[in-house]
Amino acid sequence: MSPTRRSFLGSLGGLAASYALAPALRAAEASGKPLGLALCGLGNYSNGELSPALLETKNVKLVAVITGTREKGVKLAKLHGFDEAKSIPTSSGIKSPRTKLSTSSMS
Repeated sequence: MSPTRRSFLGSLGGLAASYALAPALRAAEASGKPLGLALCGLGNYSNGELSPALLETKNVKLVAVITGTREKGVKLAKLHGFDEAKSIPTSSGIKSPRTKLSTSSMS
């Protein structure tokens, strides 16, 4: 079976993400403090793939979510042990800037 454009772009995207995150992951490992990560959008991929995988990692942890469904955000906050206040709501259909987060609020 020959590779498709979709599989090629998926592999390329994964490689680019790995390359971009590598320095931050090395720093997190050296410091002993995990890298905090926020998920934007809590659909099937975030809930079914990313969230469970983040529970298995040592150097990365979920610290916030951005979602249009408050219940999903609260569920992940409880599961991953972060404050429900870091479940940031969005408003569907709004194209202007949404809630601003400072990096200090993520720790």
